[in-house]
Amino acid sequence: MEIISVLLCTYNEPLKYLKLSIESILSQTYTNIQLIIVNDNPKRADMADLLAAYAREDSRIKYIVNPSNIGLVSSLNAGLKNAIGKYIARMDADDIATKDRLEKQLEFLQVKSYDMVGCNAIKIDENGKEIGYLNVPTAHEKIKEYQLYGGCVLHPTWLGKREVFEKLNGYRLVYACEDFDFILRAIQNGFKIGNMPAYGLYYRIRTESVSSKANIRQKLTMYYLIDNGAYQNVPSVEMLEKYLNSVKYKDDFATLEMYEFIKANMKTKKFNLVRIYDLFRIIRNKYFYRNLIEHLKMKEREKYITTQNNLN
Repeated sequence: MEIISVLLCTYNEPLKYLKLSIESILSQTYTNIQLIIVNDNPKRADMADLLAAYAREDSRIKYIVNPSNIGLVSSLNAGLKNAIGKYIARMDADDIATKDRLEKQLEFLQVKSYDMVGCNAIKIDENGKEIGYLNVPTAHEKIKEYQLYGGCVLHPTWLGKREVFEKLNGYRLVYACEDFDFILRAIQNGFKIGNMPAYGLYYRIRTESVSSKANIRQKLTMYYLIDNGAYQNVPSVEMLEKYLNSVKYKDDFATLEMYEFIKANMKTKKFNLVRIYDLFRIIRNKYFYRNLIEHLKMKEREKYITTQNNLN
């Protein structure tokens, strides 16, 4: 039985969520695991005490404490350096894995000859109540097609061969898009990626909101990666940083921010002269057309997934 190394990074999650997440991995039907827990908030005493206690109680846990807050990407890469498994999986500190997630994913990966797989997820709220589903395409070619219009391999559901992570030298420092960037580079390097057509994770939706400016920066980062190479020649981090510090980025940011503002306003206003003016402004915005294409592609993706699920 090969070892699966599971990467779990934590920063400021409530202890009740963290316990559920850790215990869902430790109680997997696939028992030959290494759970790498990276603590990126060393000043938080209650979390440090909890994690140290888990590490003392179960020899399968590798506990790493960062000297200071270094962020998710650097924490993930620190975890990768300590991974001993032939396979590497991901887990988030506020999600819950189904009991047989790793066993089923590994079987699916091996039978289908994939290099890396994800799976569907059940959305839960802060109290653990089921509130919806996240269904993703299963086949590599469909993932490759739809990935350019929204992530298709849910980050906390990953399980992949060690060589995928080694070939890509782990994660890159790409703002809020490290998983999206990783999938682009994996496909560029010829790795075959799929999704198990089953629910392997309870994905927690929390009310903590990300600022609109952060969302815009994330979108523009994704757009840059897609428009400047995608699967053929994914841009370097240096190229991306140059763009993010350029006049063009500032112009793109202002244009996309205006588009999002007008779109939000149009949902609340009654039909009047101001709304007509907003409509005129929004259709002149270049992101209107990009958003429209994305919307149509997501509808197409939903239809494909419905067909896919009916076949399964």
